[in-house]
Amino acid sequence: MIFWLVGFAVLALVKVWQTVTVDELFRKNSQLKAELKQVEDKNAVLKAEIERLKREERIVEIANRELGLVHAPKIGLTIPSDE
Repeated sequence: MIFWLVGFAVLALVKVWQTVTVDELFRKNSQLKAELKQVEDKNAVLKAEIERLKREERIVEIANRELGLVHAPKIGLTIPSDE
């Protein structure tokens, strides 16, 4: 009789432990999903910022204003033939 009671108690403890562990894992999973969403949103913002910053017009404007650089005039080049 005592064997059955101990066996039942062990099974009950294992079931409770299993349920608690599964609940903790579900909570952690939800938390990680929320963190992933935040990181993905931040990544999208950063990608948009990169696209804005790498625009050629912006780079040319900064080169002109801050560095005094200007586009070199185009010159025509003729290559003499060896004939």
